[in-house]
Amino acid sequence: MNTATLCLPNEGEKPVDQVEVRLGLEDWDYVVATKRSWRVLPDYMKVMEFHGKGDPFFGGNACDLVLGKCGRILHGPTAGPDEAAVFSTIEEAHEAAKRIPNRRPGSILGVLPVWERPRERTVAQRYPRLLAALRRNCLLTELEAWCALSRQEPEAVRHLGGWQKAIQAAWESRHR
Repeated sequence: MNTATLCLPNEGEKPVDQVEVRLGLEDWDYVVATKRSWRVLPDYMKVMEFHGKGDPFFGGNACDLVLGKCGRILHGPTAGPDEAAVFSTIEEAHEAAKRIPNRRPGSILGVLPVWERPRERTVAQRYPRLLAALRRNCLLTELEAWCALSRQEPEAVRHLGGWQKAIQAAWESRHR
């Protein structure tokens, strides 16, 4: 949790009371601390306004709302997921957070980062050079080379001694 301590002096007294102020997305220190806490940058993120305390199901009064594409906090059930603003960097989200006109008093802005699973790529996309070497050095068709990399063994790969030998031959020719 990102927090800062604000010291407010009592009237005519030397001791001070400490009030905890939570940093939000509009504060640059929050951006730096949040970015430092991520091992990998997210694919995208949304801006969320956190307000209240505790889950309403358990008697709390929290009401967390998302920032819309219009630049305002979206209220009510009419706010669909397609209307939410999506940002590729936390710096973009920070700039948008500074311009929100309808913030509720006492709310805190934060980000909801999303890390998507890597999209599945075909063997040809992952290993284009190895696939070309299999075709060139092992005299395989593109389908046969792809099958060799996919651990499927049609007759053309089987006569070379299996997919491991086909890959080994391609690997050796690639790294001479």
